Amino acid sequence: MHCEAVFRPWSKTTFEDCTTPPYELLVAESGETFIGYAVVLKVADEATLMDIAVLPQARGQGAGQKLLEALLSDCNHSMASVWLEVRSGNLVAQRLYHRHGFVVQEVRKGYYPCADGTEDAVIMVKWLNKEST
Repeated sequence: MHCEAVFRPWSKTTFEDCTTPPYELLVAESGETFIGYAVVLKVADEATLMDIAVLPQARGQGAGQKLLEALLSDCNHSMASVWLEVRSGNLVAQRLYHRHGFVVQEVRKGYYPCADGTEDAVIMVKWLNKEST
């Protein structure tokens, strides 16, 4: 699934490493079928959403939203902030993040490789601890 979600996927070893502490892997299922995942890195009081993906045939059915809500619920207890980066062209994901309180922090020009060259990365943050804002 990771390979379907990104232009240049992580190696199998890298992905496997991201399922062990300090990383956490959340999964989404429909019945007994695995349809999505989210990888989060937690260091001190800061979480970073490293990757989130839903199978193409399962998109638009709320799995990504449920993964994000589970991640935020878990982080709300021990983290001050959650950070992520998203492709500038992924407007569906950006709307989801905005609906959940993420704000744009900065844009990294030409960060992601893509079929047509590069695409900007939009860096977003959600502050969970009011004293951190």
